[in-house]
Amino acid sequence: MAQLNNSRHTTLLRHACGLLACVLASGCSDTNSRVDVSGLPFIQVMYQGQPIGDVQVRLHQTQGGPVIAQSVSRQDGHAYFSQVLSPEPSRYFVTLESLSDGSWMLDSQACQKLSQNISLDPLKSSPGQRIEIPDGAVYAISSPKRR
Repeated sequence: MAQLNNSRHTTLLRHACGLLACVLASGCSDTNSRVDVSGLPFIQVMYQGQPIGDVQVRLHQTQGGPVIAQSVSRQDGHAYFSQVLSPEPSRYFVTLESLSDGSWMLDSQACQKLSQNISLDPLKSSPGQRIEIPDGAVYAISSPKRR
């Protein structure tokens, strides 16, 4: 009986390890490249004229309101939105947060100021809008934290 339980636990453990390996392997790969984004509305995030990836873009119906759509920008700066409200609000308010690889961060005060001053048109009627992160709003983590 003990041997049956051990083999059952061993089998379960093998399946769990296999599942974990699949999750880890897919989580570490660039899954964005496998998703068909043709036709999806997007917002391009730029810094000093260059696209910037790993930025969480959150859309709100009112300034400071709940998040109604969100996406992460890719290396080309595009943050694609597969789900938007229908009907869309006449304006979107935006908040940004860095999800970088650990070498850089967005200055939270600069992003907060940007969020107070930016709004976007409805995505379906105006896809491909651009957000320019202000100069000095991106800093290396190895540098002293900006205040």
